[in-house]
Amino acid sequence: MMTVTRAALIFIVVALPCSQVSQAQTQFGTMFGLGRLSCAKWVNNRLTENEAVGWILGYWTGLNTFNSDPLVGHLTDGQNIVAEVRRACWQHPSQRILDVEFEIYKRIWAQEVGHEG
Repeated sequence: MMTVTRAALIFIVVALPCSQVSQAQTQFGTMFGLGRLSCAKWVNNRLTENEAVGWILGYWTGLNTFNSDPLVGHLTDGQNIVAEVRRACWQHPSQRILDVEFEIYKRIWAQEVGHEG
């Protein structure tokens, strides 16, 4: 059986290099779905509303699932989150949907639970 100290050392040796991601790489790892697309593809009606809403809410739920404080967005609802992402996409059509949404997520997290984004 491994001691706690040895397990912690192994974790540090493996996790630390993995956390040093270059700025050229996305902090999200492998992404699937329409979140990789530009906002312009959504706001110019190239995606159906159901596709966009499903992806946005699913991504938000995924972020909350792995967040130490999984209540981000609890003071609003899905409809308002989608509306906020839509507004930001209109303002930044060349950005990816996932990047726009992640910025909104961080901002709401900071507002709701007092974390810095």
